Amino acid sequence: MYLKLVALGSSFASGPGLKPYKNTEAMRSERNYASLLAKRLGADLVDLTSGGSTLLNIIEEPQGSLPPQMEGIPANADIITMTSGGNDMAYVGRIALESAAASWLTWPLAQFYQGRIRDNDMDEAKLVTRFRDVIAQVRHRAPKAQIILVEYLTLIGTDYRPDIDGPLNTEQAGAAQQRAAMLQRVYANAVEGQDRCSVLPVAERSMNHGVGSQEPWVTGYSLGMMFGGSTPWHPNALGMEEVAKMLHTYLEDRIQED
Repeated sequence: MYLKLVALGSSFASGPGLKPYKNTEAMRSERNYASLLAKRLGADLVDLTSGGSTLLNIIEEPQGSLPPQMEGIPANADIITMTSGGNDMAYVGRIALESAAASWLTWPLAQFYQGRIRDNDMDEAKLVTRFRDVIAQVRHRAPKAQIILVEYLTLIGTDYRPDIDGPLNTEQAGAAQQRAAMLQRVYANAVEGQDRCSVLPVAERSMNHGVGSQEPWVTGYSLGMMFGGSTPWHPNALGMEEVAKMLHTYLEDRIQED
């Protein structure tokens, strides 16, 4: 079956740090989960993901020279994946702020992240409303598409040891887990009652693969990473592969059901 696959979302979808890039400004990797999934399916991929984007960057706001992602969605799309919302609530931004503030060498970076948090700090109810608006507009653009909200990979899971596996202390790690749980609730509420719209439960399935685990699917944080080309607190290559596998299995099951 020939499929047209569209990928929307922010850095957990685009793959910063996983070179080579298809688009450097967007930090859009050739090894992100959408690219890997397209190869598995033999699908035609329209990858519109961009690191740092918010839900508004999907539907109406340009991001630098990048137009709103929705403008690139073809009307005949079959599958649309979306990982977004984290930047709207400064999820990773807060973790990055606390990580940078933990060392005098990177403390100036904390001021940058503090500014981003002031600009992007939406509460749960407003985030659900915005997500549902995005889904409605994407649905209008591609009426027949199956829309899949792909959750964020778990960063602070069951194996994280505060102040040992990373700079976050017990209180900060707990707060990060609460924000991650909020994102899960937002995704579940956003798809409630929506036709052909579902959630891939990536967060739960990656709970034992966070920072500090035996097989992490995400990067942690270190000063060396800051200067070595890696992106802290983001999916690693293995994590992207695992998400692609989850999506592939999910879609195969849906195709068999149909």
